[in-house]
Amino acid sequence: MEHTSDIVAEGKLIGDTSYPQRADKNQELEISAEVFTDKGFVTCTAKIDFFDAIRSVVY
Repeated sequence: MEHTSDIVAEGKLIGDTSYPQRADKNQELEISAEVFTDKGFVTCTAKIDFFDAIRSVVY
């Protein structure tokens, strides 16, 4: 995570305060991939706020 980014900090705050009542069937899912760039390998990560694992659906 970009610890110095205001946008990332705002997204974390929204995620931490807006989704505590997430339905049990929905879960937060974090995905990541390594990408090779001209500066070497970089790990890219993302979070999906609502993932229904039973139906494999992202909301």
